Amino acid sequence: MKKINILLLVAVAALYACSAPDKKAELAELKKQRDDLSAQIIKLEKELPVEKEVVQKSAIVMTNEVTPQTFTHYLEVQGKVDSDQNVKLTSKSGGVVVDVFVERGQTVSKGTLLAQIDASVTAAGISELKKSLELANEMYEKQERLWQQKVGTEVQYLQAKNQKESLEKRLASLNEQYELSRIRAPFNGLVDEIYVRIGEAINPGMPAFRIVNNSSLKAVAEVPESYIGSIHKGNAVKLYFPDAKKEINTKIITSADVIDQVNRTFKIEMPLTSEGKFLKANMIAYVNIKDYEKENAIVVPINVVQRTDKGDYIYIVESGKAIMTPVELGLTYKSEVEVLSGLKAGSKIITVGYQDVVDGQPVTVKTSL
Repeated sequence: MKKINILLLVAVAALYACSAPDKKAELAELKKQRDDLSAQIIKLEKELPVEKEVVQKSAIVMTNEVTPQTFTHYLEVQGKVDSDQNVKLTSKSGGVVVDVFVERGQTVSKGTLLAQIDASVTAAGISELKKSLELANEMYEKQERLWQQKVGTEVQYLQAKNQKESLEKRLASLNEQYELSRIRAPFNGLVDEIYVRIGEAINPGMPAFRIVNNSSLKAVAEVPESYIGSIHKGNAVKLYFPDAKKEINTKIITSADVIDQVNRTFKIEMPLTSEGKFLKANMIAYVNIKDYEKENAIVVPINVVQRTDKGDYIYIVESGKAIMTPVELGLTYKSEVEVLSGLKAGSKIITVGYQDVVDGQPVTVKTSL
């Protein structure tokens, strides 16, 4: 047994003696490779330029402190001045114009005779009928007196009465026919246009005069269907007339209940006050309708809002740095927009220099640049 143990020890010793030099050689080779890599790294580091630490410069900006205020939104549409008493008068009968009694720009009263169309045949018939009616009246009066005295027959009396009444009806009919040849003013107003001349023929339905009464002017406009829920009777309105460079405050008195099938709009009407004496029918008007108002609203200039694919944001100043602040916007009117969330009263928004800053950049606030 001892002999076997001795043989095992001899074998292990012989094996160790053979493998030890191989391990040492491998270790030495790895150390050499390590030293070569370290040398190459040091060489490359020396060849590369030294990177300097980037220091953010302070940006110069101007700010404005947010103060709650009343925000009012107006819907802007184009309208015009109109009047219910702005009409083209047409002839009711045909013929040749024999006389025009007014001039353009003349003020006329309701019923004023404006023009006469040739109706000589009708006039002659009226004259003849009047003479016949005079005789019929005399005959009727005589028969009436005789009948009251119980002289004559009832038939004679009734015939005289019927003749008189028949002629009266025919005369009334001719007078109506003759009146159709006369063009009269339907209301008080101004003769704005004269379309006929003496000697010209005119047909029924042809325009002869335009009469306008500027004391009953109103503004009318057409509003898109999408605003049917916010535009109602009673809404405050600012009317601006660019040609006259005048502005009038009024309100909606009529809002149509029917949507136009062609342009999908509904009509509104606004009265024009006595201050609108400078106005003319068909004058252009810019109609500004107040459709939204909110007190204590956060309002900022629209130009300070930055827009990205991820949403809208505004730069504010906190602790001397520019902070990118996401915001939710409401309605916009002219150069201002209401901020629904993201800002609060007292926030200092960057109004000048916001294009040149990044989130977290130090800033220097100046009162003027």
